[in-house]
Amino acid sequence: MYCHSGIRSGIAVQSLKQLGFRKVKNLLGGIDRWAEVVDPEMPRY
Repeated sequence: MYCHSGIRSGIAVQSLKQLGFRKVKNLLGGIDRWAEVVDPEMPRY
């Protein structure tokens, strides 16, 4: 899961795990952190 900052996607992952899903992951820091660390040319807002 991913969202802008990783907070909402983290909550969604926790909820899915409580429902029994095991193969779910969260992009820590969200898309914004991805743009900062992995792809600095990606536009950020």
